[in-house]
Amino acid sequence: MRFCTLLFLIAWCVPAAQATLYERGRQTLVCHRTANRDAPENTLEAIRESAVLGCDVIELDISRTLDGVLVLLHDGPIDRVSTGSGEIEKKLSDEMELYDAGDWFNSRYRGIRQPRFVEAVRLSKDLGLRMELDIKSRGITRQVYQIVKGEGMLDRVSFGGHAEELPQIAPDVKRQPTAAWKPGMRRDEVQKLQQQGKFVVANFSFNDHELDFPLMLQAVDAGVDALATDRPRVAAEALGRSIEQRAFRLARQAQAGDLQDRLHAISKLGAFPDLPLTSILSGLLWDTEPAVSRAAAVAMVRRHESHAVPALVQDYVRGGKPEHAGVNIAWIAGMTKTRDPQTQQWLVQMAESVQPALAEAGLRALAQLDNPVPNQLLRRRLQDPQPLVRGAAALALARRDSTAAPALRDAAAHLQKEIYACWSSYASPPKAEPLGKGRTTFERPPVTRPGAPATIAQATELYRGYQNVLRALASMHVPEADRWLQDESMRESFDFSAIGSYVAESQLWDRADPKALAPGLEHGSPMKRDRVEWTLLKHGPASAAALRPMLESADTDARIRAAQTLAWLGDAVSKSEFERLVRSDPDRADLYRWCLRKLDEIERLRHGNLEEK
Repeated sequence: MRFCTLLFLIAWCVPAAQATLYERGRQTLVCHRTANRDAPENTLEAIRESAVLGCDVIELDISRTLDGVLVLLHDGPIDRVSTGSGEIEKKLSDEMELYDAGDWFNSRYRGIRQPRFVEAVRLSKDLGLRMELDIKSRGITRQVYQIVKGEGMLDRVSFGGHAEELPQIAPDVKRQPTAAWKPGMRRDEVQKLQQQGKFVVANFSFNDHELDFPLMLQAVDAGVDALATDRPRVAAEALGRSIEQRAFRLARQAQAGDLQDRLHAISKLGAFPDLPLTSILSGLLWDTEPAVSRAAAVAMVRRHESHAVPALVQDYVRGGKPEHAGVNIAWIAGMTKTRDPQTQQWLVQMAESVQPALAEAGLRALAQLDNPVPNQLLRRRLQDPQPLVRGAAALALARRDSTAAPALRDAAAHLQKEIYACWSSYASPPKAEPLGKGRTTFERPPVTRPGAPATIAQATELYRGYQNVLRALASMHVPEADRWLQDESMRESFDFSAIGSYVAESQLWDRADPKALAPGLEHGSPMKRDRVEWTLLKHGPASAAALRPMLESADTDARIRAAQTLAWLGDAVSKSEFERLVRSDPDRADLYRWCLRKLDEIERLRHGNLEEK
């Protein structure tokens, strides 16, 4: 440990390139290896945490992958900070994308990825942070320099580690000479070093006084230019930048005033991971302004405050609270996957509410949980007059009832009819024209039309309700749902519900029945044919057997589509048929010759034959 401490002190004594990390007259807080004791080191999350905790400068460790991509990583081996194994310089950047870089630290960070260096530079720039770059791989200084220069951050960066080539790459880069503060060093000794042009840095990183708050205060009182730390909350306190005081200021700002200012203040409060802010955020949850209440709910979810939900439910049940607060509590319960039985029962009661917003919120929360819910309640709400309630009920029902597909299918068909009725009240089918298409995206009536706001609200609710029913059906991997997806992919409508056909198409990639789908290449509508062709292509080689008979179709377009798809699939069995078509169909012989060339290309790829032809 003492040897490591000595190495860090030496590192801070070596002059750092680029004279902008430290400032005379303002003591700088430097986060070693980002906020590595508060979030997984060298990740975007740790960079954000550094900013929240008041850091001015962050140290980033930079390594290079086998394919020359710069990533944030301290060690050569990736085993310590990821689910992968091996040396970073022997790993491809694409492989690094496959590994979890957060769960090793704490499960609340599960799913994050090791970032690329350029991402870190851009985020640091956005957050106003300066960077101490510790270059771990040799021979990458020029690449690091070019990225920093390209992002306009040269004046906010210091190069360290294996940056030996820097004088040749950028001879005009100036350096800030530094010196290490040692425990017991007096103010006059610090001033003497500063008079020599040096910036004095007190190191509280990876040594036996990381958490020595009194010693940090001594360093600050001695007038050091910077504190380098692994514990930025403690160092910020020593520098008089209490995060508690910042939280007080933000909380006061969140109470009243301009709405945007209030929302920004609540967002910043939500970024503090350790402060006891439940009472403050709960109070904001009851605010009469819906946006403020929602912002407080978002902050509580970000802070993983599932423990607060039972008390919030009790307060809401006592009455006197705005409806949107109940909606937000239900949302928190679902997002934090509450296991509290009383809260789960309250959500069931919410799902039964006569207030549509409350019913929807309860149902959507239940769609994320596995607690028992009466199926008759969910099926009844699937018939609700309110589309959003129907959509939420569909999601909850699909999670719990494997026999629900027919009911969901009926709900989808009913919503499609309602969407068309609403749409046709202000629009009409598009005129047929070359290369034209039907309306497949959400469409609002012209605002100049009488009653437009009400119609827009109705169309929006219908559209959202339908999308949720569609999502619920697609989530059910049962034969009835698969058949619905196939039927839906063939459905054509002038209104914006037609987008569901494209969702069904993509859902079918791994679930298609090629034999049942292939005849769709002969459908009258080109758009239907497109969806069939693309689905069979994405389904892969298993589609080939169903496509081959279509090469003999009397429908020329269907024959061409089948040939194209078989060629892209690399179906060698079709080669003789393509050769026959070259002879028998001279008008399209060039197309079938292309099919033969494509078969040859794919066959060469399949066997690794890379010789030029």
